[in-house]
Amino acid sequence: MLLLIKLITDSSNGGELSPLPLIILVSLLILLMGLVEFVIFCIFKLLNLVHRDEIFDQQAIAWVDRVTASIAIAAFVVLPMAYIGAELDDAPGMVIVGLVVAMLVMGAALLVNIMRMLFARAIGFSTELEAVI
Repeated sequence: MLLLIKLITDSSNGGELSPLPLIILVSLLILLMGLVEFVIFCIFKLLNLVHRDEIFDQQAIAWVDRVTASIAIAAFVVLPMAYIGAELDDAPGMVIVGLVVAMLVMGAALLVNIMRMLFARAIGFSTELEAVI
């Protein structure tokens, strides 16, 4: 984060680049921070469902789906950020680093999706158990 801020300020002070890549980079950074805040909001909603003992409900699945989608979108936002950063700093290896980071973030989205499937199965077991009792 600090590296991106320093890169933006150095590029804007030098004046060698047009402001369009900087505007796109800042917009993507704001989108990424918004996605992080949305994931935190969804986690608090899920914790609220746990507190009210309503976690085994379809509403919880919807919040987990939103978390998965937000993480996947964040993975795709990292790619253009890495490309623009590489163009601004003239560092072609930064694209590879961005690709690795995007793959790690997508792996986190895949892990959340697997946990969602296990959670859906637990909800199914919970409803079957309630029917038996």
